[in-house]
Amino acid sequence: MDTDTLNADPRAAEQYLLSYANRASHAYAQIFEGTVRTVAAVGLPFFIEDSLRMLRDFGQGGKRMRGGLLTLGSQLVNRNLGADDEILKASIAYELLHACLLIHDDIMDRDKMRRGHDSLHVALAKKATSWGIRGSPSHFGTAMALNSGDLGVFVALHILSSLKVNPTRFVAAFQRLTEIFENTALGQALDVTFGLRADATEDEILSIYEFKTAWYSVAGPLEIGAILAGAPNELVASLHELGILLGQAFQIEDDILGLFADERVLGKPIGSDLKEGKKTLLLLKLLQLSRPEEQAFIRCLVGQKRIARRDLVKVRAIAQESGVLEYCTAYEHRLAAKGVAKIPEITDDPEMQALLRSFASYVTQRQW
Repeated sequence: MDTDTLNADPRAAEQYLLSYANRASHAYAQIFEGTVRTVAAVGLPFFIEDSLRMLRDFGQGGKRMRGGLLTLGSQLVNRNLGADDEILKASIAYELLHACLLIHDDIMDRDKMRRGHDSLHVALAKKATSWGIRGSPSHFGTAMALNSGDLGVFVALHILSSLKVNPTRFVAAFQRLTEIFENTALGQALDVTFGLRADATEDEILSIYEFKTAWYSVAGPLEIGAILAGAPNELVASLHELGILLGQAFQIEDDILGLFADERVLGKPIGSDLKEGKKTLLLLKLLQLSRPEEQAFIRCLVGQKRIARRDLVKVRAIAQESGVLEYCTAYEHRLAAKGVAKIPEITDDPEMQALLRSFASYVTQRQW
């Protein structure tokens, strides 16, 4: 596959997401303020309101890629739907579901930082004393974050249930949404389980990427947006194929950034995959392509709670010198190029084709 097809400028995708985020932020805040007012009217303690606002703020961060892709999916059917309020609300619900997955993921992975700030369970633990909570602040933070994630799911479902869209399209979209997130949960189970196993094959790792990341990060929002806009089944199927390819490429880039990015830009600690013993394509190839003594060194780091900066620098050097970085970069580019090859099946609109090509470049060239 010719990876030269990935020469589209990713800035068009970045600008699209920025424009989407600007539109979504105000609507997102309004939805949450309605929930907070409901809590206040019931007379629940003040810290419940505070935790709701913390959930709101947590969901406001990030790339907003999934919500933007849902809007894009609708525009691939009808260009005018980019400004549709109901599509916007659906995209906000999808972004909120994403935020809830991250809250739970941070607890499972014991990650203390997300998007440059404390993970929600850490932030809530720090609030325990000032809120007059007795007992373990850590347990309180974890319990409240789990509940916040659950609550966010119900708020998202409330948003979706209020959509004023064609009933047949709504049912089809909702059914697909449940399939997407069922597969995502199964992918997370694979990720947790393989993290505790001695090894994993390349095919197994790509399967994790497909289910845990690609289904809900790229394929899912494109499909849901298209279904709500009335897309035929053939278009939805093509978007799924495109989304799985770009989603897997997105995750490989995530692995690369997890070792090579600037921590201040990435918003989370570098080397966290090594600390957690994650089975990634990058780690697999490090243990296959590096020299025996280097493999032994890397194995000693896997699963360690603390890894010195100098050791991470050494792992970076090994990845570059052994050809692992080149291998992973070429792999993600091949996946993205296969996705680009499917774009003519999806739309014959030159502007929309260009935007999809820009997104293919974006997933492999982003900095965070």
